[in-house]
Parts: sequence; C-alpha cells; structure tokens
Amino acid sequence: MFAACKAFRTLVPLGALALAACSAPDNSALSVAVIDASADPFGGEAGQAEEDAGPAARLVRASTTEGLVSFDEKGRVIPALADRWIVTDDGQSYIFRLRDGDWASGDALTAESAKKSLQAALDALGDTPLAQDVAGIDDIRTMAGRVVEIRLDRPMPYLLQLLAQPELGLTFKQRGAGPMRFELSGNMARLVPIDPASLGLPAVENWPQRTRRIDLRALNGASAVEAFNAGTVDLVLGGEIQDFPLTRSVGILRGTIQVDPVVGLFGLKVMNDKGFLADPVNREALAMAIDREGLISQFSLGGWSATTRIVTPSLDGDLGTIGERWSEQSLEERRTLARARVGRWAAAAPANRTSPPAQARPAPAT
Repeated sequence: MFAACKAFRTLVPLGALALAACSAPDNSALSVAVIDASADPFGGEAGQAEEDAGPAARLVRASTTEGLVSFDEKGRVIPALADRWIVTDDGQSYIFRLRDGDWASGDALTAESAKKSLQAALDALGDTPLAQDVAGIDDIRTMAGRVVEIRLDRPMPYLLQLLAQPELGLTFKQRGAGPMRFELSGNMARLVPIDPASLGLPAVENWPQRTRRIDLRALNGASAVEAFNAGTVDLVLGGEIQDFPLTRSVGILRGTIQVDPVVGLFGLKVMNDKGFLADPVNREALAMAIDREGLISQFSLGGWSATTRIVTPSLDGDLGTIGERWSEQSLEERRTLARARVGRWAAAAPANRTSPPAQARPAPAT
C-alpha cells in the first residue's frame, strides 16, 4: 500500500514548516494546506510556476514536473526521469540513463528530447540564484537513445540536489511527466497520481485503490493552522520563520511538527562600508555580542545548534581554516570585549560619530 505521506513525497521537502497528521493509509483524498497569500497561488489553469511563484505554485510544479532526479520525503535524491547515473572520477561528468517510458503526451522519452527540455529549463533560470548555482554546467550531450551526459567545467558536489529542484523539472509539449496530474477546481488544486501504464511503464495492479488524490488549498498561516486543528486539513506545508510561533499561539491539537533540515537559518549582512561596521573588528564585536543559544531556545525545537562559524563546514566558501570562534570565552566576556571596542570607536575621531549610520540586516546564513 502507498502510505498517505508517500503520495505527497515531491512536496514535503519544499515545506519549511510541516504539521503532519498522517494516519493509516487509505485511498481517500488527502487534504493539504500550504501557507501562501498570493493572489493567484496555483499559477493559473496550467499550474506552471513562474520565476517569482509562491510556495503553492512551486509545490504544484514539483508534483507535476519531474526532473532527471527528485527528492524523497526525507530530502534525499532519488531517481525520477533518470533511473540511474554514474559520476566520473574527476567529478566533471554525470551520465544519466533515462527510464523506459513516455512523456505525458505519449511521445517517447528520448535522450534528445530530455536534453532539449533540460537546456530550456536552464535557459529559463535567467539571472536567478539557482542559475548561478548551476553555472558550472558546460555542456549537455546525448550519448545513446536514452543516455544523457552533463559535462561540468569544475566539480559540483551538489549537482544532483540542484537538478532535483522544481525549476529544473523537464517538460515536453508544455506538459510535465508527473508523478501527478494537476486539476484546478475553484480555489483548490487537485493533484492526481498518474497511472504508470499511461506513461509506458509497467502497470500497477489496482492503481486507483493504492493511491491518494491530493486536495491542495492555499491559506495564510493562521487560517492553515486553524484548519489543521479543526480537522479540515491533514497536513500543513510552507511558512517562514515568522509563521512558526503560530503553532504555539493557535495550538496544535493533533499531529506533530516537523521542520525541514537546513544548514544555517540566520545571519547578518552588512549593507554599506561606512560607519561602525566598516571595520571588520567592529563587525566581529557585533557577532560576539549575539546570544545564539538564547535565540534558538525561543523556538523549543530539538536538534538545533548554535555556531559561531562564518561558513558552515563542507559548503562552498569553507576553506577549513576557521572553526568555532571564541570558544574559551563566555557570552558575558565576549560582550565586555565588544563594549570596549564600541567605546574605543565612539571615543575616536569626531568623524566616527558623524558618519552615516552603519546598516546591517538579517540575512540567510550558509
């Protein structure tokens, strides 16, 4: 049997906040709410997400338009249109073997059609952050009827994770290859699992009885949590860090809260090179004064840990030369040192006190 959450496996990794209420599997519709206040949350009749699409449209695209690879419910890379792949020893060539079967249009899934679709998806990224992430792709080649090679100009350890993003889902004749079909019904999106037999894949016995339709609604944070508590939705996805307190203020009466595993949530970005923050020593003083443990304790979530590192280990930009900072000092000792630096800066030349105020704003950390 298909578990209730398994039918929604392409959506779960995209939700920053998931309130799961998955009971015994059955084939009734699974009612899902996504936190999204967009005027046109599902991207119109076609269900195609634009570059600036909100969470609901991205979820629809992720469910209806697979790429070469995809994510499972735990965020791990799994086969999608490609059923297997190899990586050369130098890390600069990824060779994908496409699965047997067809596009949703009934046309054969070939290396040439997949190559053209992937190139079109890459071109459509424009100057988005994802385009910068995949800038190392040098060429896409067909090697056989169902074999596609992606050549890189440098190793990209996270290429598979990037290829699994909804923006790099492959379409043919403006239709995705599943695993679900999109239907717009009023203010609700219906996502219906596609019968493998219709894609030229081996038939699955009793397919309608072994799968569940997804009824997806877009709601604001408070309404989504209220609907969950009232039992009118089984799962809530999406939301940002400012929505998380709703899970306490409104109250979660059933189910459990699941937060996606991410590396780095909070950081500070210096917005100009004038004033107090122009000096790296002063920027360090600000970093020293932050009570990281106090910040994360407000969320009462296990598994979160504070770090004083500038770059998270193993990510791009980490040279492995800077570990945890100020480990020999308590928070109060760090704040005393930070106050001294502020005092020295304030007591220095009058220009320090008349310079335009330094600006820093919260930014995602890596």
